[in-house]
This record gives sequence, C-alpha cells and structure tokens, in this order.
Amino acid sequence: MVQDGLEIKQIRYDIDNFSHIFIGGSVEWKWKTAKGWIDFAHDNGMKCHIGQVGKLEYLELANELGADSVDSTSWVRNKSWHIIEQFRNRRQGRLEL
Repeated sequence: MVQDGLEIKQIRYDIDNFSHIFIGGSVEWKWKTAKGWIDFAHDNGMKCHIGQVGKLEYLELANELGADSVDSTSWVRNKSWHIIEQFRNRRQGRLEL
C-alpha cells in the first residue's frame, strides 16, 4: 500500500514479491500521485488498485488514469449503488469494481 509521503524512488527496488500496488492515503495526495503509481505498476508488470473511490467523478478519473480496480464502502453505507450504474452506463474502459 502506498500513501501520503511515499515516493516511487523509495520502493523501486523492493517490489519483486508484489503483484499489485494499492493506492490509499488522503484524497488530495491519492489523486495528485495516482497516474505515477499506476504507470509504475504497469511498467513493472503489476496491477494498480485505488481505495475509497466512492464518487462518480473518482470512478471516471480512475478509469481515465488506467487503474485496474477500485473499491469503496460508501456504495453500501450510503445506499449509493446508482453511482456504479451511472459509471457502467457511461464508461469506456476496463476498470474493475
């Protein structure tokens, strides 16, 4: 898992035993750095997952940036399943929910 303050250079040589990068951390940091983490994961044969992606705008952004999968508990907690339906109806991409 990567989160606020962590940089690619800090983990570049310690990834041999991993198949995924999980992007967590604060909302601001996550979206500011997501593209770099996604590219790094894909360049190194890994997938990239983004946590806490409960808004339609974040689903669309994760898809645009090339994330492989996302999650959110807010769809259940807030009974906001319509967000997933809207995303599926509008999306072009391969993002796993």
